[in-house]
Amino acid sequence: MDPLYEQLGVDSFTTAPIFINTHNQGQIAEWLPKEERLSYYDYSVQELTNVWSCSDLWERMVINWDGGIAPCCWVEKPEYDFGNIFSNEMKNLWNNVFFVNARRVVSNKSAQAHSPKTICHRCRRQPSYLEC
Repeated sequence: MDPLYEQLGVDSFTTAPIFINTHNQGQIAEWLPKEERLSYYDYSVQELTNVWSCSDLWERMVINWDGGIAPCCWVEKPEYDFGNIFSNEMKNLWNNVFFVNARRVVSNKSAQAHSPKTICHRCRRQPSYLEC
């Protein structure tokens, strides 16, 4: 049997490091490795910060366990999903109104009239952490 990602029409599948809310000490203690060499964070600074310049909207999408399509790995709440893979085809989701409008906004272009606002309107490519 073909892997699920091939069945869904996805070209490839990868995993990525976890990003956390660095303002939440509980998440730091629970999720970050004790050894700095294993982490994507700089432990020598007084306050950890997430350093990210988003290109996800053009390169990838996140498919959550329930089929929800998130614009990136920072967004975890279903109310911010851009669609669902179990009810839409991948090719239709990739250029739907949510992705197109989000790409315009984070590229510093004006949003299309009457298009829905997305979580990307708050982030603008540089999340310190999205307090979603």
